[in-house]
Amino acid sequence: MTAHHALIVDLPPIPPAPDSPESSHKNINVVSGLGHVLAPGEIDVSHGTILYLEDVTVSFDGFRALNKLTLSIDVGELRCVIGPNGAGKTTMMDVITGKTRPDDGKVFLGQTFDLTRMSEPVIARTGIGRKFQKPTVFENHPVWEKLELAMKTDKRWFASLRASGLAPAQGQRL
Repeated sequence: MTAHHALIVDLPPIPPAPDSPESSHKNINVVSGLGHVLAPGEIDVSHGTILYLEDVTVSFDGFRALNKLTLSIDVGELRCVIGPNGAGKTTMMDVITGKTRPDDGKVFLGQTFDLTRMSEPVIARTGIGRKFQKPTVFENHPVWEKLELAMKTDKRWFASLRASGLAPAQGQRL
């Protein structure tokens, strides 16, 4: 997988204020803090939205499980999705995690990750995880170890062999 840098420029440059030192310059064709460079794999949340679904539709053999679903979740926001059986909760999670492809609609992580164009493993590497209701998957692990397993870290075999616990910053996140 190749790392890419993304330059996002939302608006044309704004001329400097008349009383600023830059106003004496004739050339104002510069980006004045309106764009930003993202590190490879960084999620662009510059507009405050971490997850965005727009008009997502999913059908199974003529049954419409999701019908133009629109949902926006901001950074730091917690949403609980509740509803009766058959309301589309699991289908929505399947679309977000890449297990199910929508018939129509947009699904974005931040401003730049189009989840409808990514595979399940790539979506997982961006940091989207899922916990199923069956609690017996790691029944012998204490809660702390389950949280460690859910952290976005390198889980390949070599990294696991040399692992000596969480880095301080990761421990603080828990």
